[in-house]
This record gives sequence, structure tokens and C-alpha cells, in this order.
Amino acid sequence: MTSLQLRLTLTLVLVGGALLALKTSFDLDRAQAPVEARAHDVARTALLEAGPRIERAYVHGRESALPEALAPVLLIPGAKAAAVTDVQGHLLGSNPPRGPEVDEALAPAFQLAGRAGEEGPRLDMNGSVLVGALPIRLEHGPPDVDLVGPPPPALGAGFALVRFDFSSAMAAARSRALRANGILALGLLALVLAVALVTWLSLGRSVSRLTKAIDRFDLGERAARSGMRQGALKPIARAFDAMADRLQTHEEELIEAKLRHEMVLRCLPVGVMVVRRDDGRPVYVNARWKELFGIPMDATRDILSLLSTMRCERPDGSPYPLEQLPIPTALRSGQPAQVNDLRVRRDDAVVELRAGAVPVSLWRSDTFDAVIAVVEQPGGPMVPSEAPEPDASLPARLRDDDRRDAPGESTPVEVTAFPIGTTAETDAPAASEEMNPSEVTAQEPDPETVLVIEGEEALRELAERALHQAGYRVLVTGYADEALTVVHGEGGALKAVVLDLWVPGTSGGALLDELLALDPTARIIAASGYRADMPQLAASGKVAAFLPKPYGEERLLTAVREAVERSPMELAGR
Repeated sequence: MTSLQLRLTLTLVLVGGALLALKTSFDLDRAQAPVEARAHDVARTALLEAGPRIERAYVHGRESALPEALAPVLLIPGAKAAAVTDVQGHLLGSNPPRGPEVDEALAPAFQLAGRAGEEGPRLDMNGSVLVGALPIRLEHGPPDVDLVGPPPPALGAGFALVRFDFSSAMAAARSRALRANGILALGLLALVLAVALVTWLSLGRSVSRLTKAIDRFDLGERAARSGMRQGALKPIARAFDAMADRLQTHEEELIEAKLRHEMVLRCLPVGVMVVRRDDGRPVYVNARWKELFGIPMDATRDILSLLSTMRCERPDGSPYPLEQLPIPTALRSGQPAQVNDLRVRRDDAVVELRAGAVPVSLWRSDTFDAVIAVVEQPGGPMVPSEAPEPDASLPARLRDDDRRDAPGESTPVEVTAFPIGTTAETDAPAASEEMNPSEVTAQEPDPETVLVIEGEEALRELAERALHQAGYRVLVTGYADEALTVVHGEGGALKAVVLDLWVPGTSGGALLDELLALDPTARIIAASGYRADMPQLAASGKVAAFLPKPYGEERLLTAVREAVERSPMELAGR
């Protein structure tokens, strides 16, 4: 469930639940009022009907006459006790018979009878208990011939008292209100579920699909698109796809421009290095510089630390102070610097060099932030003796890659894939063990092994198919831990490693360092979209070539071929 769906669902639950709670409380209060009104009517009617009966019973003067007159009151639902008292509060008769429980039950009615100035039934209800009192006349009639002894005195005024308990009626009313609101609660729950389902069908899947496309694009998969052609988020998805197309095109153009500049610099017989002013670390160095100075380039070390690894001399053989070399001088003074008498001693050989450095503004406009240094051999050739090979990472846009993947123009091929840790030799038929020596002698050499570490399944399949068809032994994985296991097991048998710098499981830079720790001579081809640290990675000399993503078969094969053909001396320059 997306955050939008969650917020909408929680809002419906909270608002609907609050309204339902208020309605339930209101309904419970309303359910009590009709019960109270009916209780007053029942009690008033019971007293008005019982009053004349009690007066007639008292006229006869028999003790049993009063409880008999009160008995019909107890037949009314909710009636608990009834009694007759005189104006002084003396109990003359009750039903049930007088006892502590009856006295306690009728105590509120005694207090009600004591109030003066009220005619008719006096009623008071507290919760579910209602008590009532009715003034009556207690007078004697003609003497009863069967009466033994003197007749009881005429009391005059008296009261009929009753007590009702309507708790069951109250509970029934509340139960009806709760049942009605329970049905509403079920309806609210059904509404919330319906809204959640509708939002998921209309927004949830679209949001999830668009979010996944954005995450893949952010992780460097520049070919990631939402591909949404319908739905409520169609305008947003189309805007993202258009933006991704523009960004991918711009990145490819930047990479192409960078690689073309690299090609231009490879044609020059001079070494070039660019050094940051703030930390003195190199951000770019070409192959000619490393060849002339004979030192590895490490973007994590400053220029003085790098220069200290070689011996710089004057023509008379005395050491050349590092701080007087062009790059440190330009960094310190902010002025161009040049030396024409530099000698570099390498393997008991002395190389005569001319070097210069000039401050430039590459990132800021208020002051210089970098130094560009050049170095050459006096009397050396103006151009290389051989034309440089095309860069392995040079994109093949507008050429064969687009045609190669066009529908209807590709021909199916059979691909035999060897899982990680297995080879074609281990899976060969057992009959190969019976080959005679002449056949073994004439057997072709083993194919060169290439390891492909790629996080995208489509590119893994493309690389496996293209390299296998080109005659390589291909090992493919999409995980960092498997890649390290393969490199550890294969040792120096790997001729090239195609490394996706966004491979799952670890950052590309960390995996690159781990691979080089296991095999320092590994020819690593870095496959990635545009990265801000590309200049530093190029200057570090850790990779043999760059392979911009997404790539086609031709570009991949060119990169692998160039990396395999690199000499061990070039790799040792790391």
C-alpha cells in the first residue's frame, strides 16, 4: 500500500470513527429519554389506579386489605415494592411484607412524600430507579360487624408509595442503539475497504510502477522507463519518461564528448595532468604522462606524494626540489611555471623532459581552482608512430546497435551458458578422455575467459550471448559475493572482467577495490551510466576501459577485445 493510500485510508477511518462515536453517544442518550418518559407514565398510572383501591380497602379496616390493594401494582413490569403510610411516615401496609430490604427500597419514596405543596403523583427518577408518592384519604366506613375490638382511628391524610426499576428496559434500548450503530460501523469498514481497493486499482499500481522506474533510474539504469500509457498518473509518467529520455541523451553526449577528448589527447605526444587546487589531488591524467614519468596515478594521493615516488634531477645529476617543479609552483603562486632542464631517472635510465603548468578556472569564476600540467620529451615525435585504436567505450549511437536490435532483423542463435564455478571443460563428455595423443596435439587452445558482473538481467543475457558467440568462455553473475568467489577461484585465468558499477550487494567502487585486491592484474571494464566520480576513477588507473550503459554487442566486444590485448606493463602502471 502506498503512502497516499495509507493516508487516505487512515483519514477515512479517523473521521468516520469519530463521527460514528459521536452518533453512538447521542443515540444512547436518546434511547434513555423514551424509557424515562414511559417509566413516568407507567408509575403515574399505577399510583392513580392504586389510590382509590387503597382508600376503599382502608374503609373496611382489615389489616390484609392494604397488601391486597397494593398487589396489582407489583404486577406491572419493573415494580419492586409498594406501601401505604400516614402523614407521620408510619408504615400501615406494604407488599412485599415489611422488612429491612423494603424499608431501604422505599426510603427515597418516604422523602418524596415529605415534600409539601404538591398535588397528584410525585415522581422522581435516578438512573433506572423511579420512586413515586400519591397523597390519599384514609377514612373509616360503617363499623364492621365482624370486627373484634374498637375500630382503628381515622388517620385522614396518607400516602401510597411505589418503587420501580427499569434497568432491563434501559439495557434493551441501549442494545438497540448499539446494534444500529454496529451496522453503520460495518458499513464504514466496507466503505474504507472499497476506497482502498479503488485507489489501489486506479492509483496504487500506477504509483508503484512509477516509483520502481524512478528508483531504477536513480540507481544508474538510464534505460528505465515507466511505460505507462493509461491511468490517472499517465501525465506524470509521460513527463518522467520524457525527462529520462533527455537525461539519457545528455549523459550519452557527455560521455561521447569525454571519450572524443580522450582520443584527441591520445594523439598528442605530450603528457597531460589536471590537479585540484584545494587538495592537490589529480582529477585527470592521460596515458602519455604515466608513460613519461613511470609512476602509477592514485587519485587518493596529492601531487607531492606522487612526485616523491620518483627521482627528479637537474642536468648535473643533483636532485630537483619537488617544490620547484611546475605543478607545485603553479599551485603555490597562481602563476604559470615551466622547467626545461628536468631529468627523470627510471630503471637506471635518464629521461630528459620539459614540463609546464598553468592555473585555470574549471569550476569557479572568481579564482583559479585547478592546474593543468603538460610534459614532453624534447626532440620527440610530433605525433604517435601509430594511429590509436578506437576507444573501447566509444558509443555506437546512430550506427549498428539500433539496427541490430530492430525487430525482424535479428537471427536466433544457440547459446550454451556455463553457470558460475563451472566451465565447458568440466561438462564435456567423458569420451573426450579417450582421445589419442595426435588429437590432443591438434586440439585448439582454450578460449579466453571473461567474467561479466551485471545487475540487469537483460544486459547479462546480451553479454553472455555476444561473448560466447565471439569465442570467449563466459562466466556471468549478478551478485557481488559470487563475483568475488569466481575471481578467487579462477585466479589469473580471467582475461577481462566487465563490472557493473551499480551491481546489487555493494557499491561499485568497493567491489572494484575488492576485485583488484584478489587479482591486481585484472583487466576491469567499468560499465555504468554517468557518474560524478568518473574523472577520479579514470585518473586512478584502476579500470582498463569504460563501457557506457546501455551498451550493445559491438561496443561490448570492442571493449573486451581492447582490454584483453592490453599488456601486463600497462596494467602494472596502476
